[in-house]
Amino acid sequence: MPIEEWREKHDWLTIVAIAAVAFVTADLSHEGLGHGIAAYLVGARRIVLSYTYLSSDIQSRMISVAGPAVNLLEGFAALFCLRRWRMGSTATLFTFLLVMFNLLDAAAYLVYSGVLNSGDLAVVIAGIQQSQIIRLGMDLGGLVLYGAFVFLGARELPFFQAPHAPMTNISYVTPIAINTAAALLNPLGLKYFLISALPATLGANAGLLAMPRLAVRNAARGGTLAIRRSYAWICVGLVTTALFVFVVGPGIAFKP
Repeated sequence: MPIEEWREKHDWLTIVAIAAVAFVTADLSHEGLGHGIAAYLVGARRIVLSYTYLSSDIQSRMISVAGPAVNLLEGFAALFCLRRWRMGSTATLFTFLLVMFNLLDAAAYLVYSGVLNSGDLAVVIAGIQQSQIIRLGMDLGGLVLYGAFVFLGARELPFFQAPHAPMTNISYVTPIAINTAAALLNPLGLKYFLISALPATLGANAGLLAMPRLAVRNAARGGTLAIRRSYAWICVGLVTTALFVFVVGPGIAFKP
């Protein structure tokens, strides 16, 4: 289908805005609600929240596991809402992307920590006997979960009018652009972004790119949802992105 015909069905700028809000929500849930609250509960006296990390003066298994755990909880809560209530097209897309950004990130963390012995879940298993076997289990379990979440997304995607690839491509690129902008203002600089944050963002959300092909099997549903121009979503997306890049990007220090 020509891109002009696709644009008649969907507004790409509104999709960018919705993807930005969904990504920032999932990211800050991981770092702030997950790591941040856990750090406060275990008694941290200095906490720094930034665009892809949270640092504190205390390191513990509870803090590390809290981020992926919140992603799972938020992802499944959003999935429940997606399945339970009939919503408008833009709200449906936001909820769908909130499910995907949360669940794909949580599954990817299992694989990332298992393969590289780094990241949140590597801290959780550090010092445990037979950690090599545990890491192998994390790799296999993470791959199975990731595949399951991709197929889950492919089942929901056909509710939108086809073709779906432009929609998922935009949703994939948007977090990369936002993180790149935030990295330019971060004290750790682009080096941290290039060796850690960028590969994580590229890998965790890659499942979005595979969903349109898998969704073809469910295309008989004849999706009716189209993303029309929404200035409200565009404004919310601009404000959310600006706050994330210019406020969270450089880092926010807390002293409980």
